[in-house]
Amino acid sequence: MSSEVSARRDAKKLVRSPSGLRMVPEHRAFGSPFGLEEPQWVPDKEEQPSSSRLETQRNLKL
Repeated sequence: MSSEVSARRDAKKLVRSPSGLRMVPEHRAFGSPFGLEEPQWVPDKEEQPSSSRLETQRNLKL
């Protein structure tokens, strides 16, 4: 009986997210209290370069 509870607690599933595949607990109740939600994902092609990064890129091309 305790092995059934342990098996349910350890159950994980593979989920696809914008940043790739992740292993997550089957049930949130059995997740780690230290787990963090995945941050908002912005694909590279949608990211606007900052002015400091543009300045660095210009300096490297010289």
